[in-house]
Amino acid sequence: MLPLELLRPIIEEINDNNTICSLLLTSKAFQHDAERRLYHTPNPARPSVLRLDYTHVAFLSTITTNPRLASLVHTYYLNDVVSYRENPLWDLAKLGLRAMVNLKVLHFRAFAGHPAAELLDGCPFQLEHLHWGSHSDEVAMAWILHQQPKLRHLYLECKLSIVQTHLSRLNRFRDASSPANLQKFFTDDCCPNLHSLGGNRMTIDLLLPGRNIRKLFWVPRLEDSHNVPVPELVAQALSRLETLSLRGYFIRWSQGTLIHHLRELRVLEIVGSSDRERQKQETEMIKRLPNLRELVISLESRTTDIHFPDIVERHQCIQQFFAECPHLHLVDFLSSWSMMNEIWYQRWTRGMQGPRWCRTLMFTRAGFRMGWCIQPLRVRPLYLSDTHNVILHKSS
Repeated sequence: MLPLELLRPIIEEINDNNTICSLLLTSKAFQHDAERRLYHTPNPARPSVLRLDYTHVAFLSTITTNPRLASLVHTYYLNDVVSYRENPLWDLAKLGLRAMVNLKVLHFRAFAGHPAAELLDGCPFQLEHLHWGSHSDEVAMAWILHQQPKLRHLYLECKLSIVQTHLSRLNRFRDASSPANLQKFFTDDCCPNLHSLGGNRMTIDLLLPGRNIRKLFWVPRLEDSHNVPVPELVAQALSRLETLSLRGYFIRWSQGTLIHHLRELRVLEIVGSSDRERQKQETEMIKRLPNLRELVISLESRTTDIHFPDIVERHQCIQQFFAECPHLHLVDFLSSWSMMNEIWYQRWTRGMQGPRWCRTLMFTRAGFRMGWCIQPLRVRPLYLSDTHNVILHKSS
């Protein structure tokens, strides 16, 4: 048998859990490395399997009785599986999260988005990435986030009514609705190392000021105040953004609220709607970003109409972008979304006649597009008569 030092790089390239399990049972020599790979990110690759409660019951039952295996868990997804205080999964999730002492990445949403922040109470891990999909957890999360100083990436949605009610009960503020008082909901030393933030308008107003956040994922909600000017401290924070992802199917952000503050923006993703007039307005907005270098035009779901489906019209639109945005270097334009885990794009680069192939890997699943890892492929340019596309793989 080859020395283990030569086999380790091969084991590191295996992404199929069934293969890793087979390797684990093959020889004791492989046990340590196979277990480390298997438990690092234990969720199956297929999204449909992620929502099968018995897979999580089996996994959590194992790690709650084996601290060594629990310490190997780095990333865990538990979305729309756990029902509030419904056992055995609720108690197993509480025990399992406390056992994952080295957990760094957590994606969680209770079934139907029920409040569930109490699951994190007493957990010893120090997260770097938290995507919290449950609602009405603002008060508990204010305390929990204070205990996570190493957090770099956060997604959270907050409601104005809950924040105001909590501040009023504290009897510290006469006007709990004023921007200055609202921004005291999260203390200044909460999440000091936050680099990217995702959420609705209330989340942005509460957490963006006073932090060195460079990447923002904005998801407007129906109850958000989209036409209300942003507070001064929020405006200052917006002016420091380098990457911004904007979405919202039923309602969108107001151009007047946002556009004048994005002076340093380098990368913009617009997750489009099917409203043709809105598409035109957002197209005009792009031209007013002085330092924009990369543009991604994407979709919220596979049922949404694609921007500028006609290739000639799309070509004209993109050439106009390049003409009016002096620093714009490339545009990734969604072309089709036919498979669950793949979105096909066309990549247009300044100075070329048409798009080329490349592969773009998502920073994370669930739309939190706070960064892209680009792997260009060596192929010929794509001209208007061609039908080739760019492929984007969403990691599961």
